[in-house]
Amino acid sequence: MRVRSFRSDHHIAVYRSGERETRGELTLEQAAEALGTSKMTVLRMISAGTLAAKQACKGAPWIIKAVDVHRPEVCALVPTRSAGPLPEDPQQIPLELQ
Repeated sequence: MRVRSFRSDHHIAVYRSGERETRGELTLEQAAEALGTSKMTVLRMISAGTLAAKQACKGAPWIIKAVDVHRPEVCALVPTRSAGPLPEDPQQIPLELQ
């Protein structure tokens, strides 16, 4: 009831489905999917300043512009996954289980 009253008093429109997409914005999950990486990697890129994003307040969802996600310098920083296991280190001692 309070939220409805606040919206009415301040002339704030109700959220419409698909509104974020029409503005060209992505959520954290959508940005991670677009980059082919994890949400944690996207969060690291945001905290490093590599990927521009904003929050309305602490704890609110991240808002990321789709054009920022597809910038070449952002895509270049996405780690590529190796096709196989890591190479063995000759100085590493193997763990033998009994």
